[in-house]
Amino acid sequence: MFVSIWDDIVNKGQLALINETYFDMNVTLVANPKNIFGIEGLKDNYKNFLTRFSNIAFTVEDAFGQGDKIVKHLIFKGTHT
Repeated sequence: MFVSIWDDIVNKGQLALINETYFDMNVTLVANPKNIFGIEGLKDNYKNFLTRFSNIAFTVEDAFGQGDKIVKHLIFKGTHT
């Protein structure tokens, strides 16, 4: 299920799936230069990818977790437009 949700979010542009059904409202994306917090922050982060790139292809290479934590290894390809 995890992979299909991410496919719908990033490859099909269904940002509305970043919601409390699939994500904890206190979700944290560990990122550089700063971490991203909360559902709206996560949604904004992926909206940037979807609006600034065309020919987008996200592939989930691996995902694993323990308790309430998950790690995903994504490959991103796109054309910066």
